[in-house]
Amino acid sequence: VAITSDVYRRACEIHHPDKPSLHLMWAAFEECQNNFDRAAAVLQNLEKKCPNLLQIAYRRINVERRRGDMIKCRELYEHYINTAKNKTIGGSLAIKYARFLNKICDDLDGGLRVLRQALDKDTANTRVALQMIDLVLQRPRVDEDEVVLIMDKFMARENMDPEQKVLFAQRKVEFLEDFGGTAKGLQDAQRALQLALSKANEAKKKR
Repeated sequence: VAITSDVYRRACEIHHPDKPSLHLMWAAFEECQNNFDRAAAVLQNLEKKCPNLLQIAYRRINVERRRGDMIKCRELYEHYINTAKNKTIGGSLAIKYARFLNKICDDLDGGLRVLRQALDKDTANTRVALQMIDLVLQRPRVDEDEVVLIMDKFMARENMDPEQKVLFAQRKVEFLEDFGGTAKGLQDAQRALQLALSKANEAKKKR
């Protein structure tokens, strides 16, 4: 083990200091020996040489998760979200962070806060909005008003793409069919879906 570790060290620090795949292999090797501090240090040094690589960010986060340091995981997620080079990457990180908070930390509301913040920064991010819906549906008791509010707020955005609006209108009809408390709410949603479909068809004809 000591010899292998030294071979990795020389390969990464002397011969190939800018080769990410080799450093990732070294970090994985050290982690397999339960050398978590060494693995974390390898990844941190690699990130200095190759910044803005998501693969390194995810590996750093998950090394800490596997060794049980959830506070460090949160710190890393928040750091990468706040320093993301564009809104799309920030949204993807927020989705992963929300899942981590819900599934690993048993903090569903914390996950929702993260997604709301991401949606405030990128109001057109459909993936984040859909993840919010999926998350609230995982509550032990589904809150109809909470789910409908998320859908309505997203659909009320100005200049929303007509096909996106159809997608959310369909999701709302499906949700109210399965969980809605009144037939009127379902009927209203079905009318809104028909209107969204008409507008989407009109938009297609104008292209």
